[in-house]
Amino acid sequence: MTYIGATKTMSITYGTQSWTQDVSAFVGTNQAMSFSIAASTGANMNLQQLRNVEFTYTVAQGSVIANYVDDQGNTIAPSVTTSGDITTAYTTEQKNIPGYTYQSSNGAAQAGNYTVNDQTVNYVYTRNQGTIDVTYIDQTTGQVLTKKDLSDGTNDPGELRYDARLN
Repeated sequence: MTYIGATKTMSITYGTQSWTQDVSAFVGTNQAMSFSIAASTGANMNLQQLRNVEFTYTVAQGSVIANYVDDQGNTIAPSVTTSGDITTAYTTEQKNIPGYTYQSSNGAAQAGNYTVNDQTVNYVYTRNQGTIDVTYIDQTTGQVLTKKDLSDGTNDPGELRYDARLN
């Protein structure tokens, strides 16, 4: 069996016999296809011919993976994978991730068309920073002894540790 994409012609040769079929009506404008042919000799086990029972085709599929990572490349939210027919449109979206601010994207475009090869869009986020002002006050006099400004990522309870003793 041979298929010539330029002419959209499928040929089957068995022994000295050949069958040729123009399949352009089945293919249409699709560029990437998967063909499947099922045939049978019917009830005649030794018959040297076949009858086409089924002819199906499937438009090839493409996938787009959207990753959500921090500026160090660590995953901060589950990836989202979408699939569709080659050349049809896809759209990916930023997520609102608590404790992070969207920075940029890289890799494939945020919106485009599915292709034969998988495409990956990376959404990059920066971790939000919070601050804590610590003021040490003498309990007897009420006088401010010292102040310290501390900062760390937000949305991480218990992450920030500081020795409260005066140095």
